[in-house]
Amino acid sequence: GRVEGVIYTVDPVTKLPGIGKKTGEALNKCGIETTSDLKELLDNTDKTNAVMEKMPVNNKGKKQISTAVLEKLIKKVNDLDLCDEAIPADIDYTRADNPFKERYGDEWEDRIRQHSALRGSVPVTDMIKHIWSETHKHFKGGAFE
Repeated sequence: GRVEGVIYTVDPVTKLPGIGKKTGEALNKCGIETTSDLKELLDNTDKTNAVMEKMPVNNKGKKQISTAVLEKLIKKVNDLDLCDEAIPADIDYTRADNPFKERYGDEWEDRIRQHSALRGSVPVTDMIKHIWSETHKHFKGGAFE
């Protein structure tokens, strides 16, 4: 699935840090829908001016995004390392024989143990191993070994 922290060129502008719903909607109304659309404005005064001409105004008659703010957003997106690849499809791990191993590989047991929701808990498999080990020690050398 999607790699955490990676911003793709096809992502909506609202995936960028600092761009919320209202700013995203204002940009969308100007034809800027994806992160790559915003990045294309870099060093392109004509396109930037065209975006500003389409910029919606608020109830006070001012542009919802000023030219200065738009330039900051363009610089911000240019400073990011956007991924040009397609967003990976989500994988349904629940269909695998062992969903945890499918998702985390051979380190799946360690990953589960480290999960905050399971701190202070012991997996059943560890309890069974412990019981088996202690039982073996107890009966070692006896008639039931």
